[in-house]
Amino acid sequence: MSENKRLGYLLKQSQQALRAQMDKALSKYNTTLPQYAALSALEVNAGISNADLARACFVTPQTMIRIIQNLEEEGLI
Repeated sequence: MSENKRLGYLLKQSQQALRAQMDKALSKYNTTLPQYAALSALEVNAGISNADLARACFVTPQTMIRIIQNLEEEGLI
């Protein structure tokens, strides 16, 4: 395996481990990682558009609409 492929593999493993730990920690608060990402982005830029918020969170604008609706229903925004 080339050095670049090995590094990519290790980075992917690290990302998956981080995601699992974040999912576990956030589940205690009944919050998903995409919701957390949206809340974090909104904290930094409260006037951000849905399209920019979606890009910041690596989801589609359609998905972001649902994330925002869920956050509103939970009273988080």
